[in-house]
Amino acid sequence: MNPITQESLELMKGALAKPDSQLAKSISIATGLLAYDLQAPAKNLYPFVTPLRNIVPRVGGGVGSATNWRQVNAIIGSGFDAMGWVPEGQRSGQMSYSTSNKTSSFVTIGEEDAATFEAISAGRQFEDIQAQMAFRLLRKMMLKEEMAILAGNASLMLGTPSTPTLSASGAGASLPAATYFVKVVALTLEGYQNSSVLGGVATTKAVTGADGKSFTLSGGSSNISAEASQAVTLGQTQSARSRARSPMLGTSRPQAAPRPFRESRRSTA
Repeated sequence: MNPITQESLELMKGALAKPDSQLAKSISIATGLLAYDLQAPAKNLYPFVTPLRNIVPRVGGGVGSATNWRQVNAIIGSGFDAMGWVPEGQRSGQMSYSTSNKTSSFVTIGEEDAATFEAISAGRQFEDIQAQMAFRLLRKMMLKEEMAILAGNASLMLGTPSTPTLSASGAGASLPAATYFVKVVALTLEGYQNSSVLGGVATTKAVTGADGKSFTLSGGSSNISAEASQAVTLGQTQSARSRARSPMLGTSRPQAAPRPFRESRRSTA
């Protein structure tokens, strides 16, 4: 072996065996020559609770645009409905029924998702993009179905709440002295879920579907009440009361009621 090369190898071995302090500090974590410990797959840390949807039987076979049924509204006893006394040796009268025909139109609930071929390819060895997309899409669909069962409505309308009744009293509060103006809005459960302090009251939302067509959803809020005002002095507490003029259920525009669903669930790649 060339003596110069051998000498160079010996010097390198010595440097590695007893590294100089300056050499040891040349590369650090801050240099960025690091591996990236990414746990796979992605963690699904979102709430997923659908007890009502889980106990409702999945009944198929519906045809046409609506389902129909015959309903027994009441079973009415003979004589006094709540009294069953019969004299000895005699028979009671015959009971009767209250019945009605019912119908409920089918409605569609839907959700969609999509993944590009590039995303599918780039996600290999991390997670199955298509499988996880279908899994999360199914879960989101189930969450929306749960809310439709619990809070959907197709007939009841929110009336306009009455003008709030305001009052100011007490002392020691932190409300600045001023005249305050108050309006109120009645919310359905859907409206409560759709609204927030930062985002305001949900009224309507325009949605552009994956097919490019648009539609509008009502947010689940009533008309705004008339305005009321109240002067408050420093330290007083203000309170407001109002009531709705019709049942506090429904939306400002009829939406899907708890009735038979036709599901629309699509994932594209």
